[in-house]
Amino acid sequence: MAGKLLSRTCPICNTPRLVGGMLKWTNGGTIDLFMGYDLRMVVINPEVFSHIFSSVESMIGMPVDRIIYEAQKNVTKLLFDKTPAYVTGFGLLKRLSFGRRFTVKLFNLLALYTGLCMSETRGYKSGEYGVAYVKNPFNPGLLAANVVGAFEFLEEKPYEYTWKHQESDEFLIEVSASDRDDEISDRFQVELRPIIPGSPVHGSCPKCGVPEYVSRRLRWDLAEGLISEVAAGSRMVFFPSHMLSTAFRELARELGEEIYDLLIDSQSDWTAENLNHLGGPGDNGKKFPEEEKTAVYDNFIKCLPAYGYGNPVSFKRGETVELVVENPYDLYMLGGMLKGVYEGLEKRGCTVGWTKRSDDVVAYELKQA
Repeated sequence: MAGKLLSRTCPICNTPRLVGGMLKWTNGGTIDLFMGYDLRMVVINPEVFSHIFSSVESMIGMPVDRIIYEAQKNVTKLLFDKTPAYVTGFGLLKRLSFGRRFTVKLFNLLALYTGLCMSETRGYKSGEYGVAYVKNPFNPGLLAANVVGAFEFLEEKPYEYTWKHQESDEFLIEVSASDRDDEISDRFQVELRPIIPGSPVHGSCPKCGVPEYVSRRLRWDLAEGLISEVAAGSRMVFFPSHMLSTAFRELARELGEEIYDLLIDSQSDWTAENLNHLGGPGDNGKKFPEEEKTAVYDNFIKCLPAYGYGNPVSFKRGETVELVVENPYDLYMLGGMLKGVYEGLEKRGCTVGWTKRSDDVVAYELKQA
């Protein structure tokens, strides 16, 4: 998989060349997958998912893995389903045997360059089964949803999966046609929020288009299927931005709007405890001098467009903190991030609120609690 052609790097910024071909950064604060401008990706630490999911399960006293699985599966299906609108001939490929095999290989490439895993197809019979070798899956449940979603898109019928552990972080995943009812899955309709289209972002590599912030902070290990953030030494992935909003919309239907408060608090807690991702010291118990606070806030603002979270139009610090963002990837996640940065730096609680100036512009405000 990671042969000479695939492992070539940009001669200027040293990022793998295919990264700039698969992902497009815009000055609207979005990262667009090459399959279509409204298929947004964000850069995120996969530990965030585990933290949020476990927080929800602790509150409601029941597992949410099925809800998360169905939401991510439908996001994957949408990703491939919208591709024919942007990639000429893709719809025809789906109907042909070699086209289906090409799509499976495309999935392996996407997983590799977005840091989800390193994967190789070991067997595939259209309409019946597929087997893949997987190394370093970022999250087994979510990765399985990606695989099953891709197969259900190709075959237009339900599939199911099983994992088989090989050794260490190596697995086989087997998917096979299923006769299960897809009624639950049909409830998880993915809603694409409107975005302000953007042009190529400034401060990007003139050769491959990857922002300098990204090429300096992230490193790809294609042999292992890993992306790491250099400063924090932790794993990162490029991930569709629609999964959590889809899953939490269904949870809110079942449990009430209070579930969004938990989402904000979970994201806030994780951010406050991991300020090293934004250049802050690892000792979260210390008081930060003003120059360190300023540096972390500045880094937070820079990471928003580079990681696909949105375009920061303005940022003010005083008795309150105000942030105006175009194209926020998720209202609640971004609100939780801002709240976590504040509470981690200022060592005091706060409340976060926002006003929607339009469908794609949001003004956040933090007030001391």
